[in-house]
Amino acid sequence: MRAEVNYKQKFVTLAFEMAKQISTESSTFLNKKDWVILGVILAITFGIFQQVQTFDFLSNWDDDGYVINNPDIQKISGENIKKLFSTPYKSNYQPISMLSYMLEFSIFKLNVSEPGPNGQMIMSNPYHMTNLLFHLLCTFLVYMFIKKLVNRVDVASISAFFFAIHPMHIESVAWISERKDVMYAAFFLWALIAYLNYLYHEENKEQFWKSKVYWSVLGIYLLSILSKPMAVTFPMILLALDYYKDRKIDIKNLIEKAPFFALSLIFGIVALKTQGGSAMDIVPDFSFIDRFAIVCYGVVFYIIKLFVPTGMASIHYYPDNSLALPWEFYSAPVIIILISVLIWKAKSFRKELIFGLAFFLFSISIVLQIIPVGHAFASERYSYVPYIGLVFIIAQFYAWCVDNDKGKWLVMGVLGIAAILFSKITYDELPVWKDSLALYSNTIKQYPNVAHAYWMRGNVKKDFGNSANKTNKEAAKNLWTQSILDYDKAIQLDPEYAKAWFNRGGSKANLNQTKDALADYNKSIELDPNYEPAYNNRGNSYLNLKQLDKAIADYKKAIEINPQYAIAWQGLAKVYHNQNKIDEAIENYSKALELNPQYAEVLYNRGVAYYNDDQKELACADWKLATSLNYKAAIKVSKDYCK
Repeated sequence: MRAEVNYKQKFVTLAFEMAKQISTESSTFLNKKDWVILGVILAITFGIFQQVQTFDFLSNWDDDGYVINNPDIQKISGENIKKLFSTPYKSNYQPISMLSYMLEFSIFKLNVSEPGPNGQMIMSNPYHMTNLLFHLLCTFLVYMFIKKLVNRVDVASISAFFFAIHPMHIESVAWISERKDVMYAAFFLWALIAYLNYLYHEENKEQFWKSKVYWSVLGIYLLSILSKPMAVTFPMILLALDYYKDRKIDIKNLIEKAPFFALSLIFGIVALKTQGGSAMDIVPDFSFIDRFAIVCYGVVFYIIKLFVPTGMASIHYYPDNSLALPWEFYSAPVIIILISVLIWKAKSFRKELIFGLAFFLFSISIVLQIIPVGHAFASERYSYVPYIGLVFIIAQFYAWCVDNDKGKWLVMGVLGIAAILFSKITYDELPVWKDSLALYSNTIKQYPNVAHAYWMRGNVKKDFGNSANKTNKEAAKNLWTQSILDYDKAIQLDPEYAKAWFNRGGSKANLNQTKDALADYNKSIELDPNYEPAYNNRGNSYLNLKQLDKAIADYKKAIEINPQYAIAWQGLAKVYHNQNKIDEAIENYSKALELNPQYAEVLYNRGVAYYNDDQKELACADWKLATSLNYKAAIKVSKDYCK
């Protein structure tokens, strides 16, 4: 019992030490001038980004899995918290970020009105505003970190301002699913500030394990890596700080960093396991030379976008792998060599360049597609923390010009113009993220010859149609018809795109074009025989055509491919229900509910089966549960039959 008390006391002491790092710094290190500058920067940033409070959920891009349709965040309980810490969501392990959604949901629910006339959801502002508040916090922490690092107000101000308003950071703030970005960055910066405290104030670094500040750095870093795995680069940033502060990097130094590298290794392995599989399967095949050129171009891409933030898009697609890469990809290694030569020649500014670029390269290294994942060779959100290193170089260059009285007015003028232009670009580009339709329309504008972009927008229109169908059937038909046009374009660009055939079949089925839908499902299965949703949907079409044996065969095939596919278990149950095989129907409905206990439609349907089998008590129990999940058909039958 005594050991447990001591353990708790140590944990509380560590937590207190972690919190003290920021509270002490902000009250003693920042003076009145700092607070005025910070107030101006934060006010401008809020003014630019406040429009996000009227943006929708991006229900077709991860917001559904993280928030909208995630039962694990909808109730604060020990069981659900355990799930958040043991379950990857959308192929990401990020329990601290998921906890923030749980807390928000407990206060605001979804804060979404009924679907609008076009099926869109509206007013998710509390979630967006939380992202914005974290972005403001990160801006504050960038200022503190840079001020603590170099003790210059001008360098801290320029770094914080351009971090705050840069157009490349729109995605991290305006996309609810990127809560992980702004949260990991906040803890990341907090840990860096705490580490500088350790460097400046801890005299006995030979026995670092006795330092409360040291362990607070490790604790804060753990919170960062539990918010987003991209934080695994943190130990390398610590080494870069040691270099910049003229600290010898030797075996003792590396031993000091060992716990940080251990955490990075553990969570790096977790990230590889959770993000592998299907995400790696969709990466285009490239030769080793082309892959090397793509990695190098990723570095150059982010550097160019720092200065020329145009052509913004939610996804920056790989080039067509059936052709030679565009010339800029092959030129990227040469550009990197030229940058290295310039660094070597810039003797009076070399240290700042090396530190800033090391910060940038270390922190962005794991997303440079060295281990390829997904459709994109680059994503704007990945620049969120790495750009701190690059804006630091720019700010330090301004300081160098001031100190040496060389072109300071020119640099000041360029920075002033850039500040105005970047602020305007950010303000104008933000509405691209107002909803899924605007987002993918912009992606198509930037990448008009990529099938995936049209497929994504088609999915948005189809899903908006599904939502609109509840209140406006004509609007729903119009949206489904529009989605077919996008799927047509995707198929035209890539005739072997199995999911485009599948989703077009879904829209045709919604329009009661059952035979045409069947043809699309057949083609999808021909192209990808292991895609279980295609069998399930073809089974639905056969069920509608009363070809029950074919429907049963398709549902069973979907279950054979994926026994955890609850939708197919329900489809099979519907066929048996249709054949008046009530026992088999109930058995399969029950199996679907084992896999997804919150499946309201199945609860309703099993209730109907129970009622047909004269088991009224069980029927009403199912309908009651479905009613608690706001399933409208269950609400009606509960009132009519369960008095």
